[in-house]
Amino acid sequence: GGAFHFQGSGQVSSTCRNRSILWRYYDNIVELVELSWDRDLANNALRLCMSPEYGPLLSNLNIYELASHVVILFTTVTTVFRLVLPHPETIVKDPKLSSAGKGLQPSILTFARDDSLKGNNAASII
Repeated sequence: GGAFHFQGSGQVSSTCRNRSILWRYYDNIVELVELSWDRDLANNALRLCMSPEYGPLLSNLNIYELASHVVILFTTVTTVFRLVLPHPETIVKDPKLSSAGKGLQPSILTFARDDSLKGNNAASII
């Protein structure tokens, strides 16, 4: 497992203040949880189940923070998975995205769907 802390997580005025993503692996499953010490987040947990035909997961999940997106990369023995999600700053600025939390600020994991996994159909969100 591991953790990722958003850039600006130490800045008082940042949407990403005190915000992190934690992950762990077991068997053919990756679990992600987004946490904030400042506010409750809606839909902040995600479990991805990899198809056994792609072999075991390797313990090398990487998270990259871009201006408008967060990219999560992880691998099995034969496949690289890429999950592309909106950045928290993008969510706050877009009323359509920010309303997805139904009263709470939505986690970036709210926007994970099977079609968010780019380039393959080897995993499913459970």
